[in-house]
Amino acid sequence: MSVREIFDKTTVAHLKANKELITTELLESLRTTKEGKKVAFEILDLPQNDEGYYLDSFGNEISYQKIPTLKNINRKMPISPIHKEEIKKCNEDIYYFMKNYVKIKTPKGIDYPDLRYYQLEFLDCIIQDENESIVGLLPRQSGKSVTVGIYLCWLALFEKDINIGIAAQSLSMASEFLTKIKDIFMELPIWLTPGIKVWNVKSISLENGVRLMSDTASSNAFRGHTISYSVTDEAAYIVGTDNNTTKFNAYLDSMLPSQSSLAKKKNIFISTANGMNDFHTMYKGARKEGIIEVTEAMNKDDIIYSDTIENHYNNTEIYNSQEIKSIVDIGNNMYDVTYNKRQIGSNGTIAFNTDWRKVPRWNQDGSPKSPEKFREEVIASKGEVFFQQAYGNEFVGSSYTLINADKLKALVPEDPVDVVDGLLKIYHEYIPGNQYICSVDPAKDGIDGFVVNFIDITGLQFKQAATANLDIDYLLMPAYLDDWCNLYNRPYLIIENNEGAGQSVTDQMVNTYEYDNIHYDINKNTKNVVKARKKYSGTRTTESSRNQILKTLKTFFDTGHLEINDYDTIQQLYSFILIDGKYQADVGTKDDCVMSLALAFTLFNDVKNFSDMKTITETIKSDLKDQDPINVAELITIGGFDDGTDEVIITGDVTFEGFDDELDFRNFDVDYEVSEFG
Repeated sequence: MSVREIFDKTTVAHLKANKELITTELLESLRTTKEGKKVAFEILDLPQNDEGYYLDSFGNEISYQKIPTLKNINRKMPISPIHKEEIKKCNEDIYYFMKNYVKIKTPKGIDYPDLRYYQLEFLDCIIQDENESIVGLLPRQSGKSVTVGIYLCWLALFEKDINIGIAAQSLSMASEFLTKIKDIFMELPIWLTPGIKVWNVKSISLENGVRLMSDTASSNAFRGHTISYSVTDEAAYIVGTDNNTTKFNAYLDSMLPSQSSLAKKKNIFISTANGMNDFHTMYKGARKEGIIEVTEAMNKDDIIYSDTIENHYNNTEIYNSQEIKSIVDIGNNMYDVTYNKRQIGSNGTIAFNTDWRKVPRWNQDGSPKSPEKFREEVIASKGEVFFQQAYGNEFVGSSYTLINADKLKALVPEDPVDVVDGLLKIYHEYIPGNQYICSVDPAKDGIDGFVVNFIDITGLQFKQAATANLDIDYLLMPAYLDDWCNLYNRPYLIIENNEGAGQSVTDQMVNTYEYDNIHYDINKNTKNVVKARKKYSGTRTTESSRNQILKTLKTFFDTGHLEINDYDTIQQLYSFILIDGKYQADVGTKDDCVMSLALAFTLFNDVKNFSDMKTITETIKSDLKDQDPINVAELITIGGFDDGTDEVIITGDVTFEGFDDELDFRNFDVDYEVSEFG
């Protein structure tokens, strides 16, 4: 006999009227099937009037704004001992609450959810008290909002006097997430839920002092409220600027400080991938030191990396083979499992992700769709890049960033060995005999920073030796530059002079500090094969020269001849992407650190001729060890010229009156062996 045949309408009505007959054992036996769960729900239900509204202990209607499944405040409910027992179990165990009382909208209507293994694993990650910050990178349509929504609904029922914040790129997105929580709440039994004080599009306020609020992720998010628990939906799509920083960082700066005094707090950030932005930085920081290899004895039903241990053991093609090292059957449904265990990363956040192949997909006839078929369909419709970001958890394709995405991910910033004046971060101290360049990207209209790079270029093996990313008055900058350049033996100095601040700085370096080893742009008259040094020091970045220095930077990096150590530079490279055919900072981000580094390659713009540039390019790409040494000074027109009052004219071997027969290359007077390139 079916459950409904045993528990017909008469039996259900009898148990509803005599709840002392309902036992824990009866509920457990009923809840083995979904139909049995529905019967359990019905027999625990409270009395209703003829219009379908619930009644309090005094027989009064208790609806909130005529919504039958919501009650208003200060109502005494006719609950029995079995209700109290069930409330206690739900309070103590979110899985009990979810399994027996949560219903969601499904393609077949309102029903108890069949959460997938990765959703259960994600929920377990969220509920751990030590995990106060969680970043979840999950594919589209993986049910991440349902998982987090169940958790927030559970908090709303059983916490007291807290604020729960829901934020997204837009208020409509945040409100939509709140609506999903409302949908879960309204399907719960009325005896399990608190009374309603406020229930509108943007917020919910409950009788137990819990408030759920939705807002736009910005510097004004949740202003005036301390948020104990938050969820940021589609966090990777929070882009733009706000208060002279990225919108994402402005949002965090507005919310996180108020949590410092809270004993209990939790922030959950969920999203699909969307380029190498602030969300990617957070996820990468959580992965750093966020994985530890362990060997543990585990039950066959334990879940790691989106599946049970037993399923992983029996699966000949483990999707997460890089995370699960080995599984050994030790009998009695137990296994010794060696795997990468998630832990809190270097930024205080724990990272969670799941493989897109673990998300079930369906054909129109309701039959399961194979992962590969699904992948082929998406790529045919939207393209490979779309699939990798929307489903494959890849933050960006290599065609979008100046530097290949996989190589960017491998970059690890170094800690400075010293910080001079509290500003200049030293990664490599000066080495006598080595050659250096100092490149400077001045601040532009107060938007970007004033960025300084010292680059060791010995043997064409470029290394970031020191960096400074400053918010400083440009009038003060020359004094710092002069002092810092002394640390690296007065290196060849390249200052961009596109803006007035840049020209002012380079003029002061020449006229006030008598810095003569400074870069001057050169006028080129190709018709007469003439090169003339410009009157004013510094370099003016044009569209052509900008492309040149970026291409050269990329060539050096791709061939292993550029070592990048600075954290800010690495972070900006993630968002230095191709937009409208030009590599530049993504919306809401900066590129001053990248461009300061790129300016170091200005010296290659002044290579004497095309064949010499070709020689340099082929040299740094070559692995041959038996080529003749190359004197870079013979290929590049740089170094101390005259006092800058007249222009220098150079045509082949011709020298002009008043100028030396030989150019002074300062620190660039050594031969570079190809063998030094490695």
